Amino acid sequence: MKIFSRQFRMMWAVVGLTAVVVLVMWPVIAYQPEPAARAALVSDALVRVVKTDSAIGFFPTDTARAGGVGFLFFPETLVDPISYAPLARATAEAGFPTWIMPLSHRGVGGTDDPVLYTRAEALLRATGPAGGWVVGGHSHGAGVATRMAATGHGRIAGLVVIGGSDPKDIDLSPLLIPSAKIVGTRDGVASPDAVRESAMLSPVETVWTWVEGGNHSAFGWYGFQPGDHRATISAEEQRAVMIRAVVEALRRAEGWHG
Repeated sequence: MKIFSRQFRMMWAVVGLTAVVVLVMWPVIAYQPEPAARAALVSDALVRVVKTDSAIGFFPTDTARAGGVGFLFFPETLVDPISYAPLARATAEAGFPTWIMPLSHRGVGGTDDPVLYTRAEALLRATGPAGGWVVGGHSHGAGVATRMAATGHGRIAGLVVIGGSDPKDIDLSPLLIPSAKIVGTRDGVASPDAVRESAMLSPVETVWTWVEGGNHSAFGWYGFQPGDHRATISAEEQRAVMIRAVVEALRRAEGWHG
């Protein structure tokens, strides 16, 4: 009986250790960028990629096509910022200068990080598109963008919320800037119900895009995120809808401030 009891405890110890390893390693692996994301970091005839200590920039090489607004994007918590390079490249190809600004400590510290806002503020005030910057992000990053929009900063030309339930505790309904909400109907992290609850707090000029069958993870170019639901459409389809909606949001902001 004692031998059996000892073996039983050892078995559960192994099971527990295995579970811990899986729980730790899954997010580490899941949040890594796909090869397509890394490939999007290479400058070419259409887009010039610039890396600084605080952000990654994507700029149209044809300055005559450069839009009147730019796009400042914040990633999801723990996700490698490179995972959004294909989105940034697509907006730059459409003529809009784009920056991906990594979250401090990958966003673990929350949306109220003063260092992050100081970096973003410096970028907003720097010489850039005449019409200002549309701020946006994915999930947690969208929360950062929402808080920035709430400041009423004169250089903020619009807001894009992707896979996020923000604004949750900030009333942006009086804010007179064009806004976009992009939602996956199979999102297991920012559920459609939670997103709907934010409707009354969103800017009145908000255009909603519902990605039928889309989940949370495929809004970036990384693995399957813990807590998410399986999508019923391909990642390529979901990302194509997202890119179209973001580019349209940038064009609306450009026309609004033009």
